[in-house]
This record gives sequence, structure tokens and C-alpha cells, in this order.
Amino acid sequence: MTSVRVYLRMRPFNKRETAMGDLRYPIKLQGQDVIFEDRNKIFSFDHCFGVKDQQEQVFDVVGKKVVDDFMRGFNATQFVYGQTGSGKTWTMMGIPEQRGLIPRSAQMIFDLIARKPEGWSCEIDASYLEIYMEKVNDLLNADKVNLNIKEDKNFSPISPFIPTYFGLVQVGVFIWIVIQDI
Repeated sequence: MTSVRVYLRMRPFNKRETAMGDLRYPIKLQGQDVIFEDRNKIFSFDHCFGVKDQQEQVFDVVGKKVVDDFMRGFNATQFVYGQTGSGKTWTMMGIPEQRGLIPRSAQMIFDLIARKPEGWSCEIDASYLEIYMEKVNDLLNADKVNLNIKEDKNFSPISPFIPTYFGLVQVGVFIWIVIQDI
């Protein structure tokens, strides 16, 4: 099992870029490779998504594996990185008609929980944070900005849930659709 998988998603041009004209991407996607032809550089990823790939395709490749690992007891994280305007929020949240990774993952988790044998129980809490300009902000509480990050020398997979350590707000979640409204 690989610890970290890295994916690339290329977004379509936005309205401002389209209005400016000269619609050429500086990269070319070829399988798992990103090619910078003018720089003669190639970078490889676990998977590359083009501008026409839909939210469902991204979830099928990325989200399902993360949820499967999580439900088997492994630590699992979906982490999106990119500059402002690169499509991070779209990929993670989407819109109700084209849900992103977070609501699709939440729905899958609750669907899998519903199939567990009688007597099985769990508790699910959700936190939502951003790291912007090297500051950690709690997206569920606007007053919690620039949170202090410290190394927890005692942290282990069986330690208390890490967002509690950061002081993030945790919201109890009982049905997956609540995630869309967070």
C-alpha cells in the first residue's frame, strides 16, 4: 500500500481567461505524465485528470480508494493543494448537481456504515480547515484563524482525533447530506 498518491486535475479556462483569448495550455497531459513542451520537462503522477473529466470520475479514481482505506481502519486524508483560483474548492465540494470529493466520500461512508452488522456503532465528527499563507484557519468558526500548530510527540493512530489537538471545531455528522451544508 502506497502512503501518498498524487493526482493532477487540470481545470478549464474561466470566463476572464476566455475573454482574454490566446487559449493555450502550457502543459499537455499524456497518460500519467504532464509534459511541459517548451521546457522539455515531464512530471509523472498517479493519475491526471483533463479539463473534461467530471467530478464522478475524480471520485471513482481518488475518493473511493481513500474511503475504502478509511473504512478498513487506516488513516486517510484527502488533501488538495494549488494556487488561488486553481479549482480546489470545486474539486472538494462542487455543487449539488456535481458533488465533489467531500460530499461523495461522506455519502459512501454512511452507505457503508448502513451495511454494517447489527450492534456495530460509530461516531463521526467533521472538521474543515484551510492552510493559507502558512496559517491554519478553521472554516467552521471564523474566529479561529492562525491556529497554532505544534508537534504532538505522543500522537499515534490510536490517539485522540488530531483536529481536537489543533482546537478545531468538530461537528457531529449523522447523515451525509449535512456535509454539503458545512
